[in-house]
Amino acid sequence: MLSLTSTLREILHRPVASPVNEHKPSREHQTIQIEFEGECNYMALRRFLFKAAYPNADNEVLTTPSLLIERDGDFEGRDKIHVEASTMQTICDLPGSTARLISVKHVLGVIYNSRDGGSKVFWREPRKIWGTASPRTYAMLLNCKASIKPVFENSKTKEKTQHLEQPEPTFQF
Repeated sequence: MLSLTSTLREILHRPVASPVNEHKPSREHQTIQIEFEGECNYMALRRFLFKAAYPNADNEVLTTPSLLIERDGDFEGRDKIHVEASTMQTICDLPGSTARLISVKHVLGVIYNSRDGGSKVFWREPRKIWGTASPRTYAMLLNCKASIKPVFENSKTKEKTQHLEQPEPTFQF
């Protein structure tokens, strides 16, 4: 029974090979971004960060509020999770990832940048979240129980405002 369990565990953690002819969209097609703002408690933010950066985290890590994930980005700032806290200590590097597990107290803010640079999420205590996100990141935030909504500029209001600011032209006949 022990060998069957270890074999199943090995199979489940094996990377899935993608088909050779699979169509991967180019970066040109990944330009949709949603600007958003709203509220998000600390535990919902943690769920989002672990789901985005290290989905293989075990239940003990996910349920311990003092544990968080952080990673250094590349030189352009992509693929980065930066945590601002009053006390922070690195526990270990996470296997199969560039992220590390940290122990934190009194988290003040978190900055998340996605790998492709399409999402930038900012979180500040108390419960304020805003940024721009790809549709995938936006959906993940909603699934993690973040109370967010898209921000739209009203083009008609903007036109009216610009129209009122400009002096009316005078016509001479």
